[in-house]
Amino acid sequence: MRVWGIFGQMIRALDFLHCNGVIHRDIKPANIFVMIDGSVRLGDFGLARDLEGDYYMKEEGTKVYMAAEVFKFKRMDYSTDIFAIGIVTTELLTGHHPFQAPNEQAMIEKIKSGQHSELPEFIPKELKELITAMLSLDSKRRPTTKQIMQQSTIKMYLRMQEEKERMQEENERLKQQLNLQQTQSITSQPKPINVQPEQQSISTQPKVTSEPKVMIEPPVTQATVTQVPQVLTAHTSQCLNDVQIVGDTYTHTEANSNRCTILFDPIISSGITHVEVFRVKNLQRIGITREPVRFSRNEEPDPRGLDKMVIFSCGGWIQHIGADWIKGNSVFIDGQRLGMEINMESNPRSLTFFIDDKEQPSFIINIPNAVRIWCYLYEKGASFKITKFEFLSTPTASHGKGSRALEWGKEWK
Repeated sequence: MRVWGIFGQMIRALDFLHCNGVIHRDIKPANIFVMIDGSVRLGDFGLARDLEGDYYMKEEGTKVYMAAEVFKFKRMDYSTDIFAIGIVTTELLTGHHPFQAPNEQAMIEKIKSGQHSELPEFIPKELKELITAMLSLDSKRRPTTKQIMQQSTIKMYLRMQEEKERMQEENERLKQQLNLQQTQSITSQPKPINVQPEQQSISTQPKVTSEPKVMIEPPVTQATVTQVPQVLTAHTSQCLNDVQIVGDTYTHTEANSNRCTILFDPIISSGITHVEVFRVKNLQRIGITREPVRFSRNEEPDPRGLDKMVIFSCGGWIQHIGADWIKGNSVFIDGQRLGMEINMESNPRSLTFFIDDKEQPSFIINIPNAVRIWCYLYEKGASFKITKFEFLSTPTASHGKGSRALEWGKEWK
């Protein structure tokens, strides 16, 4: 649910303010900004104030987003910001103010008496309980930002956002490094060399190709491979409305930033299969899911249930049951090849990840007997290419020293 992500980022921003002794005092939809990349910002700090004592003795802000104590005691503190975010989150979920009334004064009276509307049944129980506590008439019963950020689903979405921000920083650093190398290459003068006449023209310009060159070679263990080109295809789904497919390359449309979890045919239920994906730009996650899970348009993979899938994130973390991301595998960035070897012949069945042919230490055992692979995009222009779909006679994964087996169906810690 997208609201979880927005809610978590609002709380993270508010936590930064509160940790620095500042209350916002005017949280409302008009002061919350969702950026093009999906990140959330709090804005308009014209009424923000340092909280030097236990509360601030002045009533300011937008009245229908103020807590009861503001009207009764002219008092504002950290919990009044929490109350306002509770209202905004309710509006995100339902499209209505929880203290809706014919006019402003009637809304204020409902706020003063704590008469908010019941949250609909479709809202998850844990989110409903959290919002209800945030809208409590008693300010002492409202959770703090720290307490909210410890909620398991909030923690998961915040980790996803932090991972995305780290990858954006890494990509920006790599772009700057590449630009610097290109500048140095263009401005540098080559030293005179003695070569054959036909080799005397030496370009200092960086080599540019229309697309990354991917070398498809046998694995280092020289396993026998039967390659089946262009067999791995996207399973029919509404999410493909947001994806441009050219051959084996999948690119997120520039028209929106919808979540796209692309599921692939065929079902993998026998043999040893090796799939390789080239990360052209901002591929966020790859993984497998048990059959018969399906994904809808504008949907991330995990709302379908972490117990039904394994996620390998670009931050190098993997996830299954539970809110914890398991570290140990490498970060993957643009220009790298991501491999998944699905071994249905081994006992137990296993899934092993590779980056540029290097086996990753954390692998999964006891995977289901029928799975599909999936890839996840959500940024405009994000892209990947399927470069291998092979059936092996012998596995390339060695699961040697330093490897760690994680069992499907168990909570990972």
